[in-house]
Formats: sequence, C-alpha cells, structure tokens
Amino acid sequence: MSSNELSANAAAVEAGFRPRSITVRITTPESIAATLRRALDPDMLALLIKELPQR
Repeated sequence: MSSNELSANAAAVEAGFRPRSITVRITTPESIAATLRRALDPDMLALLIKELPQR
C-alpha cells in the first residue's frame, strides 16, 4: 500500500459502511477525558457532558 492509499478500514469508514470508532484507555479519568477531547467535536463533547450525570 502506498502512502496515499486508504486502508480497508479507513475506506469503509469513509464510504459509510462502518462507523468511526476509537479506543479509550480507562486507566484514569484524565486519560478518558483527554481521549474524548481529541476524538469528539465540541458539540458532541457538550452533549456527552450533559448526559453523564443522568445515568
């Protein structure tokens, strides 16, 4: 695979056949938060923050 080719997974995500996913290490709350800040846009992060106390 050359540097400008997509992997099979990346192509499937881009085409909408597979949802985007991430791995979250749950070693500390800070680690979880840092991962989610990198992966989520601000609106999605705000919705998550609103949802967490409800459960």
